[in-house]
Amino acid sequence: MSTKKVRVIGIGSAGAGDDALGLEAVSILRSRLPRTIDVVSDTSGGSNIPTFCEGIDFLVIIDAVKPTPNFPPGAMFAWSYPETRSAIDESFRRSTHSFSVTEGLALAEQLGVLPKSVTVFGMAGQHFEPATGLSATIRLRLNDLVELVLQHIWRGFASDPPCALSFIPLKVEG
Repeated sequence: MSTKKVRVIGIGSAGAGDDALGLEAVSILRSRLPRTIDVVSDTSGGSNIPTFCEGIDFLVIIDAVKPTPNFPPGAMFAWSYPETRSAIDESFRRSTHSFSVTEGLALAEQLGVLPKSVTVFGMAGQHFEPATGLSATIRLRLNDLVELVLQHIWRGFASDPPCALSFIPLKVEG
């Protein structure tokens, strides 16, 4: 079995409320994943995704999106790209970045650098004001999201090619 090259990208803006979700998640993941897995913090929105895709087999992206009535703060998702492209497109229309994750993935695909397996994990944030940290709701759900990402990565190593998740709506308790 060949070694799979894995990269986990946390996208966000530090000090912009719940937009820091991806950055906070990868901060936790760095201490829980082996050094053979590349864990990256990215504050560019989706514009660096094509560069981060080069030379890898398995990509995980973590980001926050704006909430909606059907997708309240703390609601989580996991989608495989490109199989669930329309669901990702819909979610990231609520992106907090000017260049979205879906735009970055589409560009990577056009450039021919899209990995064999791409999974996008996210959570609806509550507030995105400058000079603030994560909201209590998002901080409470952060470890649940990290555990979901870890489970997906370990399942990916148990099969060849890596398994992929489809849409997984997770209800917020309370």
